[in-house]
Amino acid sequence: KTVGGPFDLAVSGIAIHNLHEMAAMAACYAAIHSVLKSGGCFLDYDHFDRVGGTPLHQHMLKVAGFASADVIWHEHPTAIIKASV
Repeated sequence: KTVGGPFDLAVSGIAIHNLHEMAAMAACYAAIHSVLKSGGCFLDYDHFDRVGGTPLHQHMLKVAGFASADVIWHEHPTAIIKASV
């Protein structure tokens, strides 16, 4: 499905963990990266501690092409990761 773009910002709230499989989550991160402008960012608020932890998701975001992926807030089991293009 086409969503348009490119966008300055993408946001996800308590959603991506519902994909359950790491490969599906990685594909989702890559798709989000593909619709962001250079200098754009992705804010992901999710239950990371239930699906591998924040370090794993930071790594997956970098593999998807994001230049950085920083935890800006964390309170078990949820966190916010800011990933920048």
